[in-house]
Formats: sequence, C-alpha cells, structure tokens
Amino acid sequence: MADTYSLLATETVGDYKQLSAAVNMSRFPVVNEHGRLVGIVTIKDILDKPTTMQLDKVMTKNPSSVKKYMSVASVGHSMTWNSLEMMPVVADNLELEGIITRQDVMANMQTAQRQPQVAETFYDQIVELIQPDDLDSEFYSAAYQFEVSPQMTNNLGTISFGVLSETVSAACQRMLQTQYKRHSMIEQVNLHYLRLIQIESQIKILPRLLDIGRRSAKVDVDIYANHVMVAKAIVTCQILERG
Repeated sequence: MADTYSLLATETVGDYKQLSAAVNMSRFPVVNEHGRLVGIVTIKDILDKPTTMQLDKVMTKNPSSVKKYMSVASVGHSMTWNSLEMMPVVADNLELEGIITRQDVMANMQTAQRQPQVAETFYDQIVELIQPDDLDSEFYSAAYQFEVSPQMTNNLGTISFGVLSETVSAACQRMLQTQYKRHSMIEQVNLHYLRLIQIESQIKILPRLLDIGRRSAKVDVDIYANHVMVAKAIVTCQILERG
C-alpha cells in the first residue's frame, strides 16, 4: 500500500490545498474523529470553494473502499470498473488502515509475473498450454494455439464453455501485454459456439484489436479448430495503467 495521507471531515478546503501541495497528491480519504472513513475529497470537489469551507460539505460521501484481505485482482477490477486511481483500505469497522493506488496494483502484477509460482491452480495449468502461433494474416493482432486435452472437456467429450472462455480471455490479455504493453483485466466476454469442439482438436485463437483507449480495449476473437471456425467472441478489457 502507498503512504497514507488523510484529512478530517472538520478540516477545510484550505487544509486540503496545503496537504495537496506538500505531498503532490490530489485525492485523499476523509475520516471522522474516530479515524473511520466517511468520504473522499479530490481537486474537482474543492474547485471554486472558499478556503474556509469544511470538507464534509464538499467531499464524496460513502466512497468505495477495500479490505486488506481482498486479492489484488479483485481490487484492480474494482478500480478499473469505477475508473479510480486510489481506493481507501479499511477495517471491518471502517477505520482507515491505508490506501492502494493503481501504481500499487500494476507493481504487484508485474512482480507476480516475474516470480515462479509455488503451486499452480487449474486455471494456471490451462493457460500455460496456450502458446504463440505463427500469424499468417495482417487482419489479426496475434495468434495462439493449444490442443484440447481430456481435462478441458465436459461429459460429452467437447471443450467446456468455461475453459474456452478462460483461454480466449487469457489470449486477449497476453496479446494486449505483448503487442501493446498494456496490462488488463477482463470485464466481459461474449462467446458464441458455431460448432462443437471435440477432444484432441487443434485450437487456434486469433484476436483482433477493435479499439483501445486509456481505460478499456475491445477485442474481436475468431476461434478455429482444425482450420474450421468453431466459435466467435467479443472481449472487453479494462486497462490497468500507471499513473
């Protein structure tokens, strides 16, 4: 977590400006006399307000917050979904314990990628099977391939919807990271089967970037099995940025 600076609800716009200038930050949690979170104040809240006005008159009340035991992935999703640069970290009684910033989330993600995993999850095992493939068309942004193994299938012997959705999501995230140097989190996956995908099929995932901005990216994905299109997807990703 980042260094924590906060303001009391009874302090003033002038106090905000003084702290903001001292620490070069523009967003602060606001607490009551018991140290419990009651609001967030930003530069937009205090524009054109007199320096003597109390912060409880201009702050955003009941702000989004997170707990220390929440995962970085969950926190990052909340931040990107709500377009937040910082979130307060609170105890169960709302006592302020710290803040977490978008930079913190990014640093954690990059560190985790560089470190070997002690124990892999089933998701990790599935995603590791996805390998870069030769890209033979300028229409797509990247290409990935894998073979449908027995553990990927349902009781009908076809690839499960969840596994295909996860592999498509992972391919889009990997494409954004390798081709565009952007870390991302999946917001939505619209996946449609065109044909059943059988065990031992050679799958090729072909993502094509439709749009990318500061906060989000949209990717069109074609999925082929043995050179036949078997599924289509539109994936919306939330971009995690520094700053």
